[in-house]
Amino acid sequence: MLERVALNQTRLNVPGVAPDSRGVMLGQRGLVLLPTVERLVSFFRVYGDQDSIDELLPTLRINQVKTRLGSREFVVSYGIGSSYQMDRCAGITKMLGGLAFTGTSRHFVKYRDAASPLGYDTDRLLPTGGDLALYHDDFSQAYDEERDIPFRQLVLQLTLRRIPRTAEGLPREAIIAVRPGLSRAVQGYLYRNGVPTGVALAEGATTSSFDEGPRHTYLYRTSDLPERIAELMTATPGVELFVPVGPNVATEYGYRHPIHLPSCLSIFATGGLHLFCGSRDTVDVVDPVPVFSDIRNLTRINVDFEKNPRPHATREASISTIKVPLRLVPTNEPWRRIRGVSIQWERSEWLQHLVYMLPPELLRDTRIHVSKERIVLLGEIGVEAIPLGTLLCNVGDSLLVAAGYGFLPHVNSELLADLVGLEPGELCVFEPSVAQPYILRDTDFQALGRGAVASMLARREPGILAPEHTHDPVRIRYDQLGPFPLWGLPGRSKRGDTP
Repeated sequence: MLERVALNQTRLNVPGVAPDSRGVMLGQRGLVLLPTVERLVSFFRVYGDQDSIDELLPTLRINQVKTRLGSREFVVSYGIGSSYQMDRCAGITKMLGGLAFTGTSRHFVKYRDAASPLGYDTDRLLPTGGDLALYHDDFSQAYDEERDIPFRQLVLQLTLRRIPRTAEGLPREAIIAVRPGLSRAVQGYLYRNGVPTGVALAEGATTSSFDEGPRHTYLYRTSDLPERIAELMTATPGVELFVPVGPNVATEYGYRHPIHLPSCLSIFATGGLHLFCGSRDTVDVVDPVPVFSDIRNLTRINVDFEKNPRPHATREASISTIKVPLRLVPTNEPWRRIRGVSIQWERSEWLQHLVYMLPPELLRDTRIHVSKERIVLLGEIGVEAIPLGTLLCNVGDSLLVAAGYGFLPHVNSELLADLVGLEPGELCVFEPSVAQPYILRDTDFQALGRGAVASMLARREPGILAPEHTHDPVRIRYDQLGPFPLWGLPGRSKRGDTP
């Protein structure tokens, strides 16, 4: 039977309980009794949104307990810093349909409420038996502890909740997990777009005896990810986008953990990098935490070793030349300005259909060159939107090279134009699919609208003839002029005659 605690009452039957500075009866620990695991999780969800769970973790214990009648419930116990902290926990517990207690070791009495603002005491203690003894208005019950539930294990086993992606917005900082088959394409794309990125290789343990070996995943940590790239990564199969919520923990974009993870980051301080994947309902732990290397240090290098190297020249031998061939090789350097596109003649019919969809600005500002083997389009703006052929980047004023390729050795554009032998008004194009670069004359280009649209034959209609005039035509007569040139005209009399 419970008794209300009166003001200035210091003698209590429950051991380990005493009034604090506010006069509230408190033990060294607080205890929350919850009937189901769902309400257990809800307790930490609500508490983590308001306060830091890290404050409770040093003294936190979660137990599944069993009564003498065989019913099972969950108990959360923790060290109490003040009655203010206990008030917050008791308010959350009451909202969830649980019960709040306070005590020190085995005996816990009901925490204060509106009926007894200073707390409660019991008139008699339960006899020895059970790991816990709880005293409430309606019951006094002994409980046996069945098993401990580590808080870290509880967090790792919970399923992430799916949320609308528009509710949180696209992340600027992200960790991109990529399967090995897509790693080179994703890495080159991030590097060409100038995204600050760190790269690491994560090795996971095998999950089945049928696996060929450890599972590898490439991780890319970005600090300033553009929205268009974030949208592309979320829509690409084999690529997963994670949003960091702490130094060693991240959740998949579009999902949220039931518990507010930033409030309990201390459980992730050790044990590696934790990636909560909502689409696969798993937690990938990379232990130890991988070291990310700058993506700029992982640029692809091509080395061509000769199968039969030439023997070293003797001192007496004379070297006539050291010239090396110029090579067009793939590169991870950012793309230069796209100025043109080269389309094989076999795809000319595709271009004919595409012309009907092009805007008038592109038809006006883009120039076209047609030959027997290919069609080359040049334009200052918008030509990269033509989804045909090979994109051409501008190198200097008169050189074009396929996008994603560069030259070895790294010669400048002026020297390269001189080596090719370009003349004024000419343009040289380098493509990996063409063994030899080709030169185009500027005078052979014409506007895309004029070069792609066929001429039309128009018929000229004859005009309607005007009716003939009915008045007499003007008569002109030429005579020799005399002393009186105006005499003799119609309506005039001759000299000496009167009209």
